[in-house]
Amino acid sequence: MMVSYCEVTTETSSRNVVKVFPVVIHYSDWEHGGLQSKSIAVQQQLNETAEIVAQYIEGTLENCVF
Repeated sequence: MMVSYCEVTTETSSRNVVKVFPVVIHYSDWEHGGLQSKSIAVQQQLNETAEIVAQYIEGTLENCVF
């Protein structure tokens, strides 16, 4: 499968004092119903600075096999 466009998103979700960051890939796959979303990671982060979140996303994507 070849994907021309994709989007990577994350958002902090707080549950009491625990903050988790899901990383989700969104892409179009018209052969399988159009827009697809796949969660590729959910990890707790103690620090939510932009630099830490960017490193987390980059590391997650580097370790994924698509």
